[in-house]
Amino acid sequence: MVVESLFSYGTLQDPMVQTALLGKILPFQKAWILNWGLYMGADGYLFVKPLLGARVQGRILALATADLALIDLWENCDVYSRESCKAFSDETSFNDVWLYTRRAAQGEIFSGQGFHGKTRGELMEDIRAHMKTLGQA
Repeated sequence: MVVESLFSYGTLQDPMVQTALLGKILPFQKAWILNWGLYMGADGYLFVKPLLGARVQGRILALATADLALIDLWENCDVYSRESCKAFSDETSFNDVWLYTRRAAQGEIFSGQGFHGKTRGELMEDIRAHMKTLGQA
């Protein structure tokens, strides 16, 4: 099994979301990325794009290549783009970590405080609908 590393700053950190999409909970390590800003889109989903001097907290998820392909389908890679970045933790730095971005998107800078977009119920409904389109519901 090839192990990939994915930096998650939003819904993919939630074990319920991981279980709904992949049927399992992924191992992780707390981490951050530098010179990226965290934004809230009009669609209710968080995204990152470059912002000099900013820092985004998240987790590095360890997953199989097949799992990454399923997450690509969920992230709808015509909305998000997956690209490589560098991430950091208290112990080390990580080169070539995958990250979903929306470089050209408009949104409000998200401070990490309070409600951010969709409720868990709305998110789970989105996942169920998505899995149906893949014939996996």
